[in-house]
Amino acid sequence: MWVASFATYPRGLDVLGYGLLLPALATLHARSAPHRASGAVVATLAGLATVVSALVGLGWQTLFFLGMWWWTAGKMALETSTLPRQFARLTMALATLAFVGALFAAIGSFAALPLGQAALAAWTLGLAAVFARERGSSSARVPAPPA
Repeated sequence: MWVASFATYPRGLDVLGYGLLLPALATLHARSAPHRASGAVVATLAGLATVVSALVGLGWQTLFFLGMWWWTAGKMALETSTLPRQFARLTMALATLAFVGALFAAIGSFAALPLGQAALAAWTLGLAAVFARERGSSSARVPAPPA
């Protein structure tokens, strides 16, 4: 019932919610770029494509971009330890689900976008918790600048 009514919330919340992803994208880019610049660019562009496609009202394409972003960001985080390993694995698992949701939504057999939006909201809260836990601690995963 909740998922069915999810699409009836005010459109302004989309603008606010997806707009607030931009600082997270920038932070993830800064963490990843020293390790692998090309992967950081791909992850940032896929994240930006997710935001833009959601704001212009695309359907399954938003899930595809979301899957691309989560896969790239999760893979890089797993390989470079820029985020906790469990969170990186969760991100890659969510990417797989986003790709499957995009496929089913593209063929018209499943309205996956509301579930994708709910998963994105939960993931974003998890990312905020990771950032908050690391803020000000010596274990922050921001890499040292290259020598």
